[in-house]
Amino acid sequence: MSNKKVAEKREKKVVTTKTYTVTVQHYEDGTQGMYRKNDGFNPLELIGVADFIALEVREQIMGRLKPDTIKREVVVD
Repeated sequence: MSNKKVAEKREKKVVTTKTYTVTVQHYEDGTQGMYRKNDGFNPLELIGVADFIALEVREQIMGRLKPDTIKREVVVD
Protein backbone atom coordinates (compact mmCIF):
# COMPACT_ATOMS: atom_id res chain seq x y z
CA MET A 1 0.00 0.00 0.00
CA SER A 2 1.41 3.40 -0.94
CA ASN A 3 2.10 6.11 1.64
CA LYS A 4 -0.64 8.25 0.10
CA LYS A 5 -3.27 5.54 0.65
CA VAL A 6 -2.13 5.04 4.24
CA ALA A 7 -2.41 8.79 4.91
CA GLU A 8 -5.87 8.88 3.36
CA LYS A 9 -7.08 6.08 5.63
CA ARG A 10 -5.89 7.92 8.75
CA GLU A 11 -7.75 11.14 7.99
CA LYS A 12 -10.97 11.47 9.92
CA LYS A 13 -13.61 14.17 9.85
CA VAL A 14 -14.17 15.84 13.23
CA VAL A 15 -17.87 15.72 14.08
CA THR A 16 -17.84 17.37 17.53
CA THR A 17 -15.27 18.76 19.93
CA LYS A 18 -15.66 18.79 23.70
CA THR A 19 -13.37 20.85 25.91
CA TYR A 20 -12.74 21.00 29.64
CA THR A 21 -10.30 23.71 30.68
CA VAL A 22 -8.70 24.16 34.09
CA THR A 23 -6.92 27.39 34.89
CA VAL A 24 -5.04 27.91 38.14
CA GLN A 25 -3.95 31.43 39.01
CA HIS A 26 -1.41 32.13 41.76
CA TYR A 27 -1.64 35.57 43.35
CA GLU A 28 1.10 37.64 44.94
CA ASP A 29 -0.49 37.32 48.41
CA GLY A 30 0.06 33.54 48.33
CA THR A 31 -3.52 32.59 47.48
CA GLN A 32 -4.66 30.86 44.36
CA GLY A 33 -7.82 30.53 42.34
CA MET A 34 -8.97 27.61 40.22
CA TYR A 35 -11.34 28.20 37.35
CA ARG A 36 -12.94 25.51 35.25
CA LYS A 37 -14.89 25.68 32.03
CA ASN A 38 -16.89 22.73 30.74
CA ASP A 39 -17.84 22.95 27.10
CA GLY A 40 -19.67 19.81 26.06
CA PHE A 41 -19.14 17.04 28.62
CA ASN A 42 -22.00 15.61 30.64
CA PRO A 43 -21.25 14.75 34.30
CA LEU A 44 -20.61 11.04 33.71
CA GLU A 45 -18.29 11.71 30.77
CA LEU A 46 -16.40 14.25 32.85
CA ILE A 47 -15.94 11.78 35.72
CA GLY A 48 -14.64 9.20 33.23
CA VAL A 49 -12.18 11.64 31.65
CA ALA A 50 -10.94 12.82 35.07
CA ASP A 51 -10.48 9.23 36.23
CA PHE A 52 -8.56 8.34 33.07
CA ILE A 53 -6.29 11.38 33.50
CA ALA A 54 -5.66 10.43 37.15
CA LEU A 55 -4.67 6.90 36.11
CA GLU A 56 -2.28 8.25 33.46
CA VAL A 57 -0.63 10.60 35.98
CA ARG A 58 -0.14 7.69 38.38
CA GLU A 59 1.44 5.66 35.57
CA GLN A 60 3.78 8.59 34.85
CA ILE A 61 4.77 8.83 38.51
CA MET A 62 5.57 5.10 38.58
CA GLY A 63 7.63 5.45 35.39
CA ARG A 64 5.42 3.19 33.30
CA LEU A 65 4.28 5.96 30.96
CA LYS A 66 6.35 8.76 29.51
CA PRO A 67 4.91 12.22 30.31
CA ASP A 68 5.38 13.37 26.71
CA THR A 69 2.45 11.18 25.59
CA ILE A 70 -0.06 13.80 24.54
CA LYS A 71 -2.62 12.02 22.39
CA ARG A 72 -4.78 9.00 23.06
CA GLU A 73 -7.32 7.50 20.70
CA VAL A 74 -10.19 5.28 21.71
CA VAL A 75 -11.97 3.39 18.96
CA VAL A 76 -15.57 2.48 19.71
CA ASP A 77 -17.75 0.52 17.31
